[in-house]
Amino acid sequence: MAIKESYAHGTPNWIDLNSSNLDAAKTFYTAVFGWDYEDRPIPGGGFYSMAMKNGKSVAGLAQSTDATANMADVWSMYIAVDDADAATAAATDAGASLIMPPMDVMDQGRMSILQDTVGAFVGLWQGAAHKGAELVNEHGAFVWSEVVTPDTEKAFEFYKSLGLTGVSQPMGEGEPYTGFMLGENMVCGTMKPPMDGIPPHWHIYFAVDDCEAAVEAAKAAGGSVVTAPFDTPVGKMAVLGSTEGTTFSVMQMAAM
Repeated sequence: MAIKESYAHGTPNWIDLNSSNLDAAKTFYTAVFGWDYEDRPIPGGGFYSMAMKNGKSVAGLAQSTDATANMADVWSMYIAVDDADAATAAATDAGASLIMPPMDVMDQGRMSILQDTVGAFVGLWQGAAHKGAELVNEHGAFVWSEVVTPDTEKAFEFYKSLGLTGVSQPMGEGEPYTGFMLGENMVCGTMKPPMDGIPPHWHIYFAVDDCEAAVEAAKAAGGSVVTAPFDTPVGKMAVLGSTEGTTFSVMQMAAM
């Protein structure tokens, strides 16, 4: 298992879903990824469901409220930072809009929410008791993320404020792919939308052992196939939709 106990500043470290139908979402993702859940109470009422694989946390899910209804049914991505206040200030200085100022989440960590310069929402997470996903790059766990935007150069310039640099490399017969580098490691990326009308957002990928089987499991659970399985230099992928319409990708990583 790819177990994580810490994350370097600038590394994607957590994902969560604000769901319009939490029970349906939990049922769907269990069918596709085999998730279990630990429901943890939230001060003021309700709970935050930790999605678990092999006893390790992989993602979070919560029921949307009146205050968060306009953000429902989209996977959100968080980037690890050493100091949430300083990183938020650096990001806003670089042009980001502040959606939620830094706040403590009990003893778990400190976070803020931003809208970056291309219009994608992203969270910053300074881990305390909760560092981020405990399991990654395994079936049913987070494996990759990228900013989908027509202006990849603008995205690249903004994320320099979080310590990331960019590099373009060939990706099959299409346009070069721009990856975000932290030192010598590519930790996330950016790409142009596959069609007009898709708003800028962070797109989430989950690792699967068998792409075709994951697609069939999603269909059987009431989900949809947005893009059928296709081969890439890094593995076989498909884009799926949940029963609530949340879009995400699955990736069967190529043997290295």
